[in-house]
Amino acid sequence: MRVGLNLGAYAPLADVMAVWQEADASGVSWVGVSDTPLLAREAHVAAAALLSRPGRARVSPMVSNPLTRHPSVTAAALATLDELAPGRIALALGSGDSAIYRLGLTPSSVELLRGYVIAVQQLLRGEEAEWLGARFRLLWDLGAARDVKVFVSCHGPKTLRMAAEVADGIIVGFGVHAAAVDFVRQQIEEAARGVGRDPEKIEVWWHVVAPRADTEEEALAYYVSSAHLIARSGAAGGTIPKELRPALEELAHDQRLEMHGVPRPWRVELAKASGVDRFLIERGGALFGPPSQVQAALGALESRGVDNVVILPLGEDRLASALFLCRDVLAPLTDAVMT
Repeated sequence: MRVGLNLGAYAPLADVMAVWQEADASGVSWVGVSDTPLLAREAHVAAAALLSRPGRARVSPMVSNPLTRHPSVTAAALATLDELAPGRIALALGSGDSAIYRLGLTPSSVELLRGYVIAVQQLLRGEEAEWLGARFRLLWDLGAARDVKVFVSCHGPKTLRMAAEVADGIIVGFGVHAAAVDFVRQQIEEAARGVGRDPEKIEVWWHVVAPRADTEEEALAYYVSSAHLIARSGAAGGTIPKELRPALEELAHDQRLEMHGVPRPWRVELAKASGVDRFLIERGGALFGPPSQVQAALGALESRGVDNVVILPLGEDRLASALFLCRDVLAPLTDAVMT
């Protein structure tokens, strides 16, 4: 199993960099830098700071969007970061979540996101790209930046199929319960082969949340915070039971920017009463409790075929939560499980 860590610069950069470096040393394969400018330090600047130190893990903004940066700006930033640390930079794109709150923007359409992915890929290959009716190319030497991979974060079937057609990799946001794993693999297979791609060459990662919580009830307060993304994805190809959707929509009702990744203990009773609690925990991978419990949960995911996971650590202190994962959960597994 390969493990990534999605950790933005929500705290002073020097503090976060120390955790990032410990993540690298513990065997983490990918460090994602949250791209949410109203909540965290600027993603590309933070990535440059991280890449300026020795390391082995891949680094990327996670997740960016096609709305707040022109593709030429994104491609130039990526190519420059690749000069700084060749072969270690990537990009993860989505339709827009916390990065566009309060900016008067709505999430991108699938077609706009597709066009952005293609434009960035073309620019990184040194080719001419088209975006919103204009044609352009980067006019400086890109060196080896042609190898920078562009991933798409997917929460709905249309985005998933689009990503399987054009992206270099996919970050799956459907959850890791059995129905989601089966559905996602089948959709990737169909969509990729439909355009003549080999699905085995698409790098697939599964995004999960790891709340620093000792009990199921404490963990559930964090899992209900993901309800807005789940509700936005509709039925998600049937991976969300129909009878649970009204409760998920109710749980998503009071989502605000300030509540992004913050526990909602006052929503736990609704989750329990509606039966959503078990679904949210299973969907999220149940990565909470003592180190041995989290390690066992990771092992269960691997046996299900979920062999690449990006973990979003949550807790009252996100850095402490990340350090718990690095020191107590992942480092002991480096030789036995992680590659």
